[in-house]
Amino acid sequence: HCDLECPVCIVQNRHNYHMSRQEFVAVLDGLVQKEELIDTVNLSGGEPTLHPDFMEFLDITGQYGRFTRVSVSTNGLRIAKDLDFCKQLADRGTYVNLQLDALSNQALRTLRGSGRHDAVKLRALDNLEKAGVRTTIVSTVAKGVNDSDIGDCVRLLTENDFILSLMFQPAAYTGYGGGTFGPHDPCDIMTIPDIVREIQTQTSGDLTRSDFFPLPCSHPGCFALTYMLKTDNGYLPFPRFIELESYLEAIANRGTIRPDDRFDRMLRDTIDRLWSAAGQIPDSARVLKSLKRALRLLYPDDRRIELESRLRIGEGLVKTIFIHAFMDEHTFEVDRIKKCCTHYALPDGRLMPGCAYNMLYRHRDQRYTGAIGQKQIWSAGDEVTPPTG
Repeated sequence: HCDLECPVCIVQNRHNYHMSRQEFVAVLDGLVQKEELIDTVNLSGGEPTLHPDFMEFLDITGQYGRFTRVSVSTNGLRIAKDLDFCKQLADRGTYVNLQLDALSNQALRTLRGSGRHDAVKLRALDNLEKAGVRTTIVSTVAKGVNDSDIGDCVRLLTENDFILSLMFQPAAYTGYGGGTFGPHDPCDIMTIPDIVREIQTQTSGDLTRSDFFPLPCSHPGCFALTYMLKTDNGYLPFPRFIELESYLEAIANRGTIRPDDRFDRMLRDTIDRLWSAAGQIPDSARVLKSLKRALRLLYPDDRRIELESRLRIGEGLVKTIFIHAFMDEHTFEVDRIKKCCTHYALPDGRLMPGCAYNMLYRHRDQRYTGAIGQKQIWSAGDEVTPPTG
């Protein structure tokens, strides 16, 4: 169920459908049976905030105690209109993945349909910040539409403490977007290298191509990322001061850095190396100061801090830029499916790679294709005014 009909949407849910409580519990039961600890469980849709039992589902998810983070992917319409709703998310420790492709309404209208989307996004950001909700910006990038807005999204990340990470997604032409968005040349689309190149250009070299590496648990054609350490005068990408082997070990078999013993070793080894090579490594003094501060906060000598608390502290010290390329009929590769680390959990207990489900199975799922109900779509008349202060 969704209240938008985005021209670029990678799924195609033709009718209303709300998952039942029984189905939801079956999905979570299937997850915990297959994985001892899961980094992130994400509630998506459609538009998940429209579900009549949405808050109950968040509470149920939290009761399992097996998920490091619980997040929700949203277009921001409800968040923009309801500050109390945002406060309920903050009280539960829920992370929000906010769909924000650009800051200009012209690009947003092309990707998301009619309406003042820029006002919605600004109000949503304002409410998320007021409520203290930890936020990720998710930007779908289409060539010739909003690829010139990439730098603005990076600056939004680095200039706002409540925004922890940024996810760029090159447009994939499947689902609703496969039939309505375009025309496009399948040989002339945005790719991971294209986005990295635009990041370098639009940030004037503050971030460069050498700062980005594939996510080890995924296929290199699916994910690239960089982590950035907060310093006294901005953010510095990890690959510039951490040896590659240590860096890749810290993020092996996981989608996010976890401040555990592995991360502790990486910090201490890096501090030792920078200290012994002082003056030979650019920005070594600035990096050393920031790393020592991080070590004191995350692993204090006078007390033990639980992993969950260290996670929250670490989120204030590090920001992340992800680039996640979904597949469509022109880019589909079985090798990428085999390495997928982003799965849909189904009520029958199966975990299915996201692109395999969207490409091969979603259109056959009666939950989304049966005549279950009528959709109510947000229109240009449902305006949300931008924040004024």
